[in-house]
Amino acid sequence: MVAAILATWATFGLAFGAALRIKDKEEKALTFGYVVSGLVGGVTEPTIYGVMLKYKRTIVTLAIGGFIAGIYGGMTQVGLYVAGASNFLSVVGYFAGGTSNIINGFIATALAFFGTAALTYFFGFEREQNSTNS
Repeated sequence: MVAAILATWATFGLAFGAALRIKDKEEKALTFGYVVSGLVGGVTEPTIYGVMLKYKRTIVTLAIGGFIAGIYGGMTQVGLYVAGASNFLSVVGYFAGGTSNIINGFIATALAFFGTAALTYFFGFEREQNSTNS
């Protein structure tokens, strides 16, 4: 369950990094909408179909960001004790495991989100895509 939550948060981070990088106003607005739909509703499909399939390099940034978060979560033995929402409430599942589980769960989630966002921002787009679509 932890891997699924971290993968979901990595997808939210991918959308956030892409939204910061894209310069076309309409596409930027759509991509920020993907971030909101993910965080509030737990919906990742807009990011998958609106960003990942259009910009193929973002698939790699998602995998790397999720891997980094997963390694941290695994090394610190993060547990998720509630199978619930896939939105911002998903982190509530860390609470039953005690203080260290909460802290390490939040760190792993932050690594998934911000790590993937940074990787997407810096490496998710080819130069040609930046000049024509950004």
